[in-house]
Parts: sequence; structure tokens; C-alpha cells
Amino acid sequence: MPGSTSTPTPRFGLRWKITLPFILLALVLSLGMVYLLSLTVNQEQQARTLRQLTDGGQQAADAVVRVESELLAVERLIANTEGVLDGVQRTDSEGLRAGVLPLVVNAGADVVSILDVQGTSLLSIRRAPDASAGEYGTLRGETFYTAWPFVQRLLTGSVDPAIGDKQTGVHSLRIGESDAPVFFVGGPIRDTGGTIYGAVLVGRYLASLMPEIAIQAGASVSIYDQFDGRLLASSLEPDDPAAMTVPAESVERAMAPRESGDP
Repeated sequence: MPGSTSTPTPRFGLRWKITLPFILLALVLSLGMVYLLSLTVNQEQQARTLRQLTDGGQQAADAVVRVESELLAVERLIANTEGVLDGVQRTDSEGLRAGVLPLVVNAGADVVSILDVQGTSLLSIRRAPDASAGEYGTLRGETFYTAWPFVQRLLTGSVDPAIGDKQTGVHSLRIGESDAPVFFVGGPIRDTGGTIYGAVLVGRYLASLMPEIAIQAGASVSIYDQFDGRLLASSLEPDDPAAMTVPAESVERAMAPRESGDP
């Protein structure tokens, strides 16, 4: 009609009708490829992280084994020193002190305890965690060792075919106003006939072990109580150790026997 205007309706040309579905398909495929690449990268990162954790855990375990071997060497030196068996048989604490103290100072051990067959200490030699080298104190008559499971195994002659008659354990000692967790290695004191008369315990404070193990593992390391998940020592130095407590169910899963092939 005269004076009227009409707005032309946009139309897709034949070329667009043909190419638009392919453009949309390419876009969908591109997004899919981006997703798959992202998923692959994430899986590779997770695998790399798991490998690093596994390697760090193995290195930490190897470091603990080396410390255990060092403590075991000191334990055997003391147990086989002339006069120690006789001193235990005669409950001669002063004689034991004279013969054993120089060995402890020379070895630089943190804690050494010689027990009678009932588990009471005939001689305990300790250096406080903040004490200087060679600054040791001695005690006797402590009875709390009898409650420690690994000491009970020592004094009853328990033998593991894989490791022999040595035993290990982590327990806390009261030092001043605080408790100091200690990693112990122990062995029995026997006569030539195999009769057990007592035991020798040699220990290192966990607080002094943490930096050493962390350096060898190349990672932060924490040690927990296997029964309640309580943090015993860590190279992280947390402000609130209680915040790092591991839930009981996680401890149970970690300690449970694993099927062959499990990670």
C-alpha cells in the first residue's frame, strides 16, 4: 500500500542451512575434547601426587628402619657388655651405671633403660629433649614399663620369625611438666642357656626424629597413636595438635590388613 513500509524478514541462505549444523557439531566436539583433556590432566596430576605420596611414605619408612637399626645396635652393645648380665642378676644398679653410662654417652642415645625380669627399672639413663650432649640423669625403680605391651613380649620371650626377639614401641615418658613420646627398640637380656633375666630399651625422642625423617622423605611427616589417632609428633609444628587428630574409623582402615593388589 502507498505510504506503508515493510521490514524485510531475515532469512538464512542455503549455505548457512548447510554449514550451521556442522559448526554446532564442531563446537560440541571441541567442548568434549576440552573436557576429556581436562579430565586426563587431572588424572595425571592425581597419579603424580599419589606416586609422590607413595615415594615419600616409603622414604619415611626407610628412615625409620635406619633409626631402628641404629638403636638396635646400641641395645645389643649394652646387652652384651661384660658385667651387664651379672649386674641384672644381682640387681646391682650402681655397677650397671658405672658400666653402661659411658656407652650411652658415647652413643648419644636419648633414653636407655635396663629392666629386671618383672619389668622394673634397675637403671634408667635419660637426656631431656632440651639438654645438651652428655647431660644425662639416672633413675631406678620405675614400674610403669610393665604395662607396655612390647616390654611384656620381651620379658616373656616372644619371637617373631621375621624380626627375631627384638621389639619396638612408642610410649611417652614424663619429662618435667610434659610428656615426651619416645620411639623404643628393645631386646632381652639372656644367659648362655637362653634364660631371660631382663631387657634393655633404647629410645629416641620423636620430636628429634621428625626433622631427620622429613628431610630423608622429602615431605612433611606426622606420627599418630595407632589406637586413638592422636598426633604424637609432626614436622609441621601445628598450633593446635588436637586439630590434626585422625578419626578412629580412619585409623581402623589404615591398620586393617589389605588384600593382595590393594593400593
